[in-house]
Amino acid sequence: MIDRLRHAIKHWLILFQQAIIPLWLNADERQYLRLIKKSQFFDRGFYRSQHPLLHPIHLHFAERHYIRWGENAGFYPSEGFSPTAYRRLNPDLFPAERAGQLILNRPLYNYLTVGHA
Repeated sequence: MIDRLRHAIKHWLILFQQAIIPLWLNADERQYLRLIKKSQFFDRGFYRSQHPLLHPIHLHFAERHYIRWGENAGFYPSEGFSPTAYRRLNPDLFPAERAGQLILNRPLYNYLTVGHA
């Protein structure tokens, strides 16, 4: 019985470390998440359908996954927006020296605050 309990605890700790902790967002990322939700531009159903092999927790928190990994990987937040194409068409907005700055290097953020407004 003790071994089964240890195994279950170990399993949940691994799940917590690999799937849940990475979804915690810093203050800038939480601001970005609020902007995305307020804009209603992110299509959760579309995002899930394009990436069905993501971990179920990441599918449930699709916006957070997009903020942490999807945008930099070139994943589309909705059918009509490509972060890769937006970067390519607006190179002056994403110079190499600003690449480390979180908000400034976000194509969807830029589109929602400047390009789309």
